[in-house]
Amino acid sequence: MLFNSTLKTYTYISLAVFIGLLTYVYINVPNIPTADEWELSYFVEKIYNKSFVISDLMVPHNECRMPYPHIIHLIILFITRWHSFSLIAFNLTLLLVFYFTLRKYTFESLNPKRINAFGVSFILILLVIFSLKQYENIVLSFDLNYYLSVIAGLWSFISLKKISWKSITVSMIWAHISLYSYASGFTIWPFLILLIWIVSEEGNKAKVIYSLVVATVFVCNIALYFYNYHPLANAEAEKSTNPVELIPYALTFLSNNFVTTGSTAIKLTIVQLIFIVSAIWILFKTDKVKALQLSPIFAYGFWAISIGFMVAHGRASLGIMHALSPRYCTLSFPFAICSIISLIIHIEYIGYWIKIKVINRYVTLQTYILVAIFGVQQVRYLKAANLRNNNLAEAVKHIKASDFDAPIVKEMLYNRSDILKIKVDMMKKHHLSLYR
Repeated sequence: MLFNSTLKTYTYISLAVFIGLLTYVYINVPNIPTADEWELSYFVEKIYNKSFVISDLMVPHNECRMPYPHIIHLIILFITRWHSFSLIAFNLTLLLVFYFTLRKYTFESLNPKRINAFGVSFILILLVIFSLKQYENIVLSFDLNYYLSVIAGLWSFISLKKISWKSITVSMIWAHISLYSYASGFTIWPFLILLIWIVSEEGNKAKVIYSLVVATVFVCNIALYFYNYHPLANAEAEKSTNPVELIPYALTFLSNNFVTTGSTAIKLTIVQLIFIVSAIWILFKTDKVKALQLSPIFAYGFWAISIGFMVAHGRASLGIMHALSPRYCTLSFPFAICSIISLIIHIEYIGYWIKIKVINRYVTLQTYILVAIFGVQQVRYLKAANLRNNNLAEAVKHIKASDFDAPIVKEMLYNRSDILKIKVDMMKKHHLSLYR
């Protein structure tokens, strides 16, 4: 299907980018857990001690319950004897499946005439998804929680392209997986109800019944989520409900894939919002069928806005620059994806706005320029990625020499040397990771 379509050239480019990234990670990243990946040792040790119970999967990590990422991690971990690259490769492959699913759905819904503009714009989306700005997310396998949440979120939305009991059931299953991968999944459910009212061709009575079922299942998910819920307190941040803090933080968060300064991010977010809203307007004016078919994509983008305010509630007290943290790029990329798809729509329907033939003829050129600019940015991030890999390799040398107190070890691997020693001893005992 991918290689027989009109987009096969862009499929080859996408696969080349993916293989290049995978090869770079395989060659340069040492096989050792980093940061939150060490938390998996809690489950591993309990399994080896035969004290593991299913409820252990529900133990909160910060504010989130994430049993589904834990299940996937543990399966891969025991198959490979904790080969970190295998965990990373699974994440990246899942993202590639997500990318082609998104491209296929958008292409079939929009049926674009400007194929090159569509293809190049989706190369930009690919670069956003695999951006080296979020390199630490890419090589931190534990961030499957982010990936699985936003991927399941997309599949939940696009399941509602047509409303039926089957599609609603499938949508709720994906929404459940998103919620139990990362807390961002909480805000999916109201959007599902909204989509039912937008997309369904049935009467109000049927829509009310559908909505009540989704709301009831959501309440059940909330009840399960907060049953015996005892998350660890975050010592760094205080919860905020102050709009003066929340709004700038959320607006900055939404453009963290593209820029590195707060003021620029806020302005860019406003521009993207205008693009998205005007794309929705022009579709409803020119082709209501396509507007309804693409409504799950727009819901996906607006879902990211709700995630931005969720993150702001928990982290805005740390300041706007915190919203630009590379680790949040994954949670915000549904908004970036929606804005790029909105750009595709504007290019497709540019004749509606501008009648000048020369502009209409060369409008695709701007997509090439955007891809070139974003590609050049990756060179700067590549330097940071190389530095991280070199520091990590140095930290591994200290671990092999049993020097757990070295500053580079605390910076790159784990900040508690006493706990790290226990975790490493467990790996030695069971021949895991770098002791396989």
